[in-house]
Amino acid sequence: MRPLLHPTLLNGRFGDPALYVETLFEKHAVLFDLSALPPRKIQRIEHVFVSHAHIDHFIGFDRLLRVLAGREKQVNLYGPPEWLERVDEAVSMALEPEARMTDSAPDKTIRHLDDNEAQAGP
Repeated sequence: MRPLLHPTLLNGRFGDPALYVETLFEKHAVLFDLSALPPRKIQRIEHVFVSHAHIDHFIGFDRLLRVLAGREKQVNLYGPPEWLERVDEAVSMALEPEARMTDSAPDKTIRHLDDNEAQAGP
């Protein structure tokens, strides 16, 4: 029997840590800490979990945003409050003011976990 989940350690054992896990029979994936990925894999991502706000955990966000902007795809982002602030700043800088006010802005669900309590963002 083949496993249903296929984990891939991105960037090798000595590179910046990131883990990509995709399902076998469906086109769904989860990413733990961001990294540069090909568009095909980015389009499968449904959830991104980030442990802390260092640059090595944010390095692939711009590519994620570029690939998913304007598509009818929602990606749930989970991480500490300071990381989520950087996400909001990056989204604001990446999108033109006109795009932010229309439906072409990416739909995002952002949550930060603090003392077993999840708070939803915009």
